Amino acid sequence: MGESADVPAPTDSIPKPSDVTMAGTPDDDITPSVFRLLCDEYALFLRRTGSSKPFADRLVEKYLEEGERDRDGRIRYKILEVHALPGGLTPSPYDGDFWRSYPERGIRCDIKPWDSEAHWTGPTSAAWKEFDGREVADYRVIGIRLNHDIVLEFLESAGLHERTQSDESETGSTQPLSPESSEATPSVPSTTPAASQKSPAAPIKVRPGAERKYDHDAIQALALEQLKTGPDEHRSWFYERVREAGKDHQPRVRVPGNDRTLGRIVDALYDKAKKCAERKRPDSSFDSH
Repeated sequence: MGESADVPAPTDSIPKPSDVTMAGTPDDDITPSVFRLLCDEYALFLRRTGSSKPFADRLVEKYLEEGERDRDGRIRYKILEVHALPGGLTPSPYDGDFWRSYPERGIRCDIKPWDSEAHWTGPTSAAWKEFDGREVADYRVIGIRLNHDIVLEFLESAGLHERTQSDESETGSTQPLSPESSEATPSVPSTTPAASQKSPAAPIKVRPGAERKYDHDAIQALALEQLKTGPDEHRSWFYERVREAGKDHQPRVRVPGNDRTLGRIVDALYDKAKKCAERKRPDSSFDSH
């Protein structure tokens, strides 16, 4: 059934974010929150879940299902655009219920983490059916960005916080590092007579929150090797490849788990490769010199 001149179009406004200023919002913060694209945070979810896609997908759903604001009024995510064929029964994407699927009711929300977008479809109201005959409402949400500080809190609350000193510095955590991060040297039996042995040296204490030392040359060599096939579309994907290469390398190369720390070591190489690719040079090879 087409649009009828006798039936007025139902009013359905495009959802907008809440504009209520609450305690804990950026208006009250000394340092403004950092919002990163969902694709970048998804790479972090994959790393914290051991590359388990089903687990990482569920974390994305759960994070968004908690809605736009947390209990302290902080904004948890932002949206760039909403394209809609409204239907009268669709929850706002700033409401946690928007991100849930209910197959038995014909409602589906397909979240596409690598594209930082989502596609919602569901039944229309009787008023919309009468107006233009459509039975399906369609919403496309583009440019989903997550509050990185709240993402880190969310992962830690789920027991998925990565125990590296750089992450602890970022989140203010003072919990001990995992055994894997210990730099202790294995003990070797001594051949020196017991009488002449000196007392063992006290273990070196690392200042809480201090950034650990990494072999920059070794990490940059890994990055150059990965960039021989060209730069990844997203910087976070490149970081993941460097980390995986560090795990596979013999001997293993320790690579920062924190994107900010790793970026300080390899971003210049990534940016140089990006420029080479954009210029489409016949000779796209390059080195660190």
